[in-house]
Amino acid sequence: MKSQYKSEINLLLLTLVLSSLAGIALGFPQTGLLCGLVGFLGWTFYRARLLDKWLAKPGSDKPELTGIYSHIMERVLRIQRHNEREAQVLRGHLERQNLLVEEMRDAVILVDEHDRVKWLNRAAETLINLDSDKDLGVPIKGAIRNAAFHSYLDGEDYSQPKRICFDENAKSWLDISITSYDIHEKLLVIRDASAIQELEDMRRDFIANLSHELRTPVTVLVGYLETLELQDPENPATSRIHSEMSKQCERISALLKDLLTLSRLEAIDTKDSSAVIEISQMLERIGDEAKGLNEFDGHKLNLKIEPNLRVMGTSSDMLSAFSNLIYNAVRHTPAGTEITVRARSKGGMARVEIIDQGLGIERQHLHRLTERFYRVESSRNSETGGTGLGLAIVKHALGRSGGKLKIESTLGKGSSFRCLLPLAPKREKGQEDLEAETAPLEKIAS
Repeated sequence: MKSQYKSEINLLLLTLVLSSLAGIALGFPQTGLLCGLVGFLGWTFYRARLLDKWLAKPGSDKPELTGIYSHIMERVLRIQRHNEREAQVLRGHLERQNLLVEEMRDAVILVDEHDRVKWLNRAAETLINLDSDKDLGVPIKGAIRNAAFHSYLDGEDYSQPKRICFDENAKSWLDISITSYDIHEKLLVIRDASAIQELEDMRRDFIANLSHELRTPVTVLVGYLETLELQDPENPATSRIHSEMSKQCERISALLKDLLTLSRLEAIDTKDSSAVIEISQMLERIGDEAKGLNEFDGHKLNLKIEPNLRVMGTSSDMLSAFSNLIYNAVRHTPAGTEITVRARSKGGMARVEIIDQGLGIERQHLHRLTERFYRVESSRNSETGGTGLGLAIVKHALGRSGGKLKIESTLGKGSSFRCLLPLAPKREKGQEDLEAETAPLEKIAS
């Protein structure tokens, strides 16, 4: 490159020298120098114009250029050849990726900023009956007419996939996940979940039916054991056997009860209520009932509850969640320890926290505590009568109302179970006054 510039400068100097000599010979040295400079500039602009015209049409014939412009043209040609090779490689990668997406069993749909179908793969045609010719440019809500899907799309909370019943007659279920793509576009990935949902239904029905059918035999066994114990109360050997058998039957009854509760909570097709639940009084009532447990042995129960704390959900779900947490705190902490139940509103959420001063839980167990039948220490749960389903019930009960459970624990210092629930919308002043006026009348009528 430097040599090209050097040659160009040498050519300019040579032109100026020759034109000056010619001007001196004619008696006009300055005019000769000026003519030489103008001629060199004209030649330079001519070559620049040829290069510009060729750059405007790269496919045209290569012009005959010299000097620095010839070097520039050769460099442009090398860049073009390199870009062409890169473009071929990128086209190859793109074709392979398109082929992979086309052959996916999951439906993939790209929608634009107006939620209109921009692109779809072959699986979308067979899985959700879309047509690549007719449905391009159609609003996705018109292409997939399902109320649950529309609600999920409008909610703009795509952190978790959504399972919807696409066709009740065919028992077709779909798992839909949405990812924000580019700036305003969205990428929908839809998977057939019919087989998984069928297995979930079978498992839930099996557990529910088994639990229901076993309740009667267990009740009969408990009754006969109580009768046998009354017939021979003075015999210490048989009394000990009867007591142990009664204890195990009670454990089976508690397990069956928890299984039925969990089956109800896990039912996907259960319609969540949108009733406003007053949890302040509920927590106080559960705290009073906890003091009557057999395991309540000198515990100090502190209730720090904000009044009139309201959430959206069902009363049975909230009762299952909070009673499990408070009763567990009593059952799994040493006698005489302090248990704090704190409830308050913050940032549009109701925060209910149950804090104990028990033995604590090691960190590696925390993420598995809400699994069914998971136990940190089997021996300790056996002594306290735990079924291993309590926290699983809490998780599902809160989840049905849009809540979450967060667990923190330090070994040897205790544990904290924090429930986060969306607050119910605030009622207007007139509505509160009307309820206050009608409350005494309702009590009299009841």
